[in-house]
Amino acid sequence: MTTVEIALAALSAASTVAQGVAANNTARAQAQAMRQNADIIRQRAAVEEDKYRRQTSKLLGRQRALFANAGVNLDGSPLLAQEETAANAELEALTMRHTGDLEAANQLNQAMLTRLKGRTALVSGFTGAGESLLGSYVSYDREQKRLTQSKPATPSGEKER
Repeated sequence: MTTVEIALAALSAASTVAQGVAANNTARAQAQAMRQNADIIRQRAAVEEDKYRRQTSKLLGRQRALFANAGVNLDGSPLLAQEETAANAELEALTMRHTGDLEAANQLNQAMLTRLKGRTALVSGFTGAGESLLGSYVSYDREQKRLTQSKPATPSGEKER
Protein backbone atom coordinates (compact mmCIF):
# COMPACT_ATOMS: atom_id res chain seq x y z
CA MET A 1 0.00 0.00 0.00
CA THR A 2 1.50 3.30 -1.04
CA THR A 3 1.68 6.40 1.08
CA VAL A 4 -0.97 7.99 -1.12
CA GLU A 5 -3.32 5.02 -0.57
CA ILE A 6 -2.77 5.20 3.18
CA ALA A 7 -3.47 8.93 3.13
CA LEU A 8 -6.64 8.40 1.07
CA ALA A 9 -7.87 5.72 3.47
CA ALA A 10 -7.20 7.98 6.46
CA LEU A 11 -8.88 10.92 4.73
CA SER A 12 -11.92 8.79 3.90
CA ALA A 13 -12.16 7.63 7.52
CA ALA A 14 -11.82 11.19 8.84
CA SER A 15 -14.46 12.39 6.39
CA THR A 16 -16.86 9.68 7.54
CA VAL A 17 -16.34 10.63 11.19
CA ALA A 18 -16.77 14.34 10.37
CA GLN A 19 -20.06 13.62 8.58
CA GLY A 20 -21.34 11.71 11.60
CA VAL A 21 -20.30 14.49 13.97
CA ALA A 22 -21.93 17.13 11.75
CA ALA A 23 -25.17 15.15 11.50
CA ASN A 24 -25.18 14.71 15.27
CA ASN A 25 -24.63 18.42 15.87
CA THR A 26 -27.40 19.33 13.43
CA ALA A 27 -29.78 16.88 15.07
CA ARG A 28 -28.92 18.26 18.51
CA ALA A 29 -29.73 21.81 17.37
CA GLN A 30 -32.97 20.70 15.69
CA ALA A 31 -34.04 18.80 18.82
CA GLN A 32 -33.36 21.87 20.97
CA ALA A 33 -35.50 23.99 18.64
CA MET A 34 -38.29 21.42 18.86
CA ARG A 35 -38.16 21.47 22.67
CA GLN A 36 -38.39 25.26 22.57
CA ASN A 37 -41.37 24.98 20.20
CA ALA A 38 -43.06 22.65 22.68
CA ASP A 39 -42.68 25.31 25.40
CA ILE A 40 -44.07 27.99 23.10
CA ILE A 41 -47.03 25.78 22.17
CA ARG A 42 -47.86 25.22 25.85
CA GLN A 43 -47.57 28.93 26.61
CA ARG A 44 -49.76 29.86 23.65
CA ALA A 45 -52.41 27.31 24.70
CA ALA A 46 -52.38 28.69 28.26
CA VAL A 47 -52.85 32.24 26.94
CA GLU A 48 -55.73 31.14 24.69
CA GLU A 49 -57.32 29.23 27.55
CA ASP A 50 -57.10 32.26 29.86
CA LYS A 51 -58.37 34.60 27.14
CA TYR A 52 -61.35 32.34 26.47
CA ARG A 53 -62.22 32.16 30.17
CA ARG A 54 -62.10 35.96 30.45
CA GLN A 55 -64.35 36.35 27.39
CA THR A 56 -66.83 33.87 28.83
CA SER A 57 -66.80 35.63 32.17
CA LYS A 58 -67.59 38.92 30.41
CA LEU A 59 -70.39 37.26 28.43
CA LEU A 60 -71.94 35.83 31.58
CA GLY A 61 -71.70 39.22 33.25
CA ARG A 62 -73.44 40.91 30.32
CA GLN A 63 -76.17 38.27 30.38
CA ARG A 64 -76.75 38.82 34.10
CA ALA A 65 -76.86 42.58 33.57
CA LEU A 66 -79.35 42.21 30.71
CA PHE A 67 -81.52 39.87 32.78
CA ALA A 68 -81.42 42.27 35.74
CA ASN A 69 -82.15 45.29 33.51
CA ALA A 70 -85.14 43.47 32.05
CA GLY A 71 -86.37 42.59 35.53
CA VAL A 72 -85.86 38.86 35.00
CA ASN A 73 -85.23 36.86 38.14
CA LEU A 74 -82.13 34.63 37.78
CA ASP A 75 -83.93 31.63 39.25
CA GLY A 76 -85.04 28.74 37.05
CA SER A 77 -84.34 28.78 33.30
CA PRO A 78 -82.10 31.89 33.21
CA LEU A 79 -79.91 30.42 35.95
CA LEU A 80 -79.75 27.05 34.17
CA ALA A 81 -78.78 28.80 30.92
CA GLN A 82 -76.00 30.65 32.75
CA GLU A 83 -74.74 27.44 34.37
CA GLU A 84 -74.79 25.60 31.06
CA THR A 85 -72.90 28.42 29.34
CA ALA A 86 -70.29 28.37 32.13
CA ALA A 87 -69.92 24.57 31.96
CA ASN A 88 -69.55 24.58 28.16
CA ALA A 89 -67.02 27.39 28.38
CA GLU A 90 -64.94 25.50 30.94
CA LEU A 91 -65.02 22.39 28.76
CA GLU A 92 -63.82 24.45 25.78
CA ALA A 93 -61.03 26.03 27.86
CA LEU A 94 -59.86 22.60 29.04
CA THR A 95 -59.97 21.35 25.44
CA MET A 96 -57.69 24.24 24.44
CA ARG A 97 -55.20 23.26 27.14
CA HIS A 98 -55.37 19.58 26.16
CA THR A 99 -54.81 20.39 22.48
CA GLY A 100 -51.75 22.46 23.41
CA ASP A 101 -50.42 19.63 25.58
CA LEU A 102 -50.84 17.16 22.72
CA GLU A 103 -49.05 19.44 20.24
CA ALA A 104 -46.25 20.02 22.74
CA ALA A 105 -45.91 16.27 23.38
CA ASN A 106 -45.68 15.73 19.62
CA GLN A 107 -42.86 18.27 19.39
CA LEU A 108 -41.03 16.58 22.29
CA ASN A 109 -41.41 13.17 20.63
CA GLN A 110 -40.06 14.58 17.37
CA ALA A 111 -37.14 16.11 19.30
CA MET A 112 -36.35 12.76 20.87
CA LEU A 113 -36.45 10.98 17.49
CA THR A 114 -34.29 13.66 15.89
CA ARG A 115 -31.76 13.38 18.71
CA LEU A 116 -31.72 9.60 18.31
CA LYS A 117 -31.09 9.96 14.56
CA GLY A 118 -28.18 12.27 15.35
CA ARG A 119 -26.64 9.80 17.76
CA THR A 120 -27.12 7.02 15.23
CA ALA A 121 -25.36 9.12 12.59
CA LEU A 122 -22.48 9.74 14.98
CA VAL A 123 -22.05 6.05 15.74
CA SER A 124 -22.42 5.25 12.05
CA GLY A 125 -19.67 7.75 11.26
CA PHE A 126 -17.23 6.05 13.60
CA THR A 127 -18.29 2.59 12.44
CA GLY A 128 -17.92 3.62 8.80
CA ALA A 129 -14.46 5.00 9.48
CA GLY A 130 -13.44 1.74 11.12
CA GLU A 131 -14.83 -0.23 8.20
CA SER A 132 -12.96 1.98 5.75
CA LEU A 133 -9.66 1.58 7.57
CA LEU A 134 -10.15 -2.14 8.08
CA GLY A 135 -11.07 -2.60 4.41
CA SER A 136 -7.94 -0.74 3.36
CA TYR A 137 -5.81 -2.88 5.66
CA VAL A 138 -7.36 -6.11 4.31
CA SER A 139 -6.68 -4.97 0.73
CA TYR A 140 -3.11 -4.08 1.67
CA ASP A 141 -2.61 -7.44 3.41
CA ARG A 142 -3.96 -9.37 0.40
CA GLU A 143 -1.72 -7.44 -1.94
CA GLN A 144 1.32 -8.14 0.26
CA LYS A 145 0.50 -11.86 0.36
CA ARG A 146 -0.01 -11.93 -3.40
CA LEU A 147 3.33 -10.21 -3.98
CA THR A 148 5.10 -12.52 -1.54
CA GLN A 149 3.67 -15.62 -3.22
CA SER A 150 4.56 -14.42 -6.72
CA LYS A 151 8.27 -13.84 -5.92
CA PRO A 152 10.59 -16.59 -7.14
CA ALA A 153 12.10 -18.64 -4.37
CA THR A 154 15.77 -17.93 -3.67
CA PRO A 155 18.22 -20.83 -3.48
CA SER A 156 19.09 -21.70 0.09
CA GLY A 157 22.13 -20.01 1.44
CA GLU A 158 21.77 -16.99 -0.81
CA LYS A 159 20.49 -13.71 0.51
CA GLU A 160 17.73 -11.76 -1.16
CA ARG A 161 18.72 -8.49 -2.66
